[in-house]
Amino acid sequence: MPGDPVSNMGPPTAVLLALAAGQLSLVLALRPTVLRWTERATVRRAVGRLSERVMTAYLWHTPALVLVAGVALLGFGVDTPHPFSGAWYAGVPLWLTALTAVLAVLVRLFGPLEGWPLPELAPGPVRVTVATVLLGGGLLGLTLTGFAPAPGVTGPWAASFAIAGGLLVLARRRPTIDRWTRRRSHLTPDVPSGDRDGQAVARTGA
Repeated sequence: MPGDPVSNMGPPTAVLLALAAGQLSLVLALRPTVLRWTERATVRRAVGRLSERVMTAYLWHTPALVLVAGVALLGFGVDTPHPFSGAWYAGVPLWLTALTAVLAVLVRLFGPLEGWPLPELAPGPVRVTVATVLLGGGLLGLTLTGFAPAPGVTGPWAASFAIAGGLLVLARRRPTIDRWTRRRSHLTPDVPSGDRDGQAVARTGA
């Protein structure tokens, strides 16, 4: 955490790893019960509807938090109370209500984007390797330095690497025909399907 000499996140401490193992164990232990519960038609339909927008909610919950906090702090001058104090617990329902309302609007606006068909991409191994290096290096640079200049790397350069890696993956590749297919297309004349079937029957003697 900020100000502490040791962070639980970077690198992860043994306590954090133990917490992750405990949470995964609890989820796996509850899995059979949850699967039986989802066999109900009502629950299955609800889970299906929520699953269609889960990525949108994940991507936009932080902007919703920033928007609500910014309006409360800058617009209404509402200061956040000390964490875990009485005032903090009393304000939790109001904060959650406001965040849920804003997030619902964002999901309504941007949720249909999840249904857009993705282009059929077939990047080769070289393109995948280069894109992985660019994306990984760019995101790592942003994680370590943000957009602030740092020795040897700057935020804009790291962002440019990440964007270039993404564009390299999304770039369409011209369809190619393998050499054998191209050779057969030149050697085999175009004949109607009926004539082709008749030639096949004549060759087999049937």
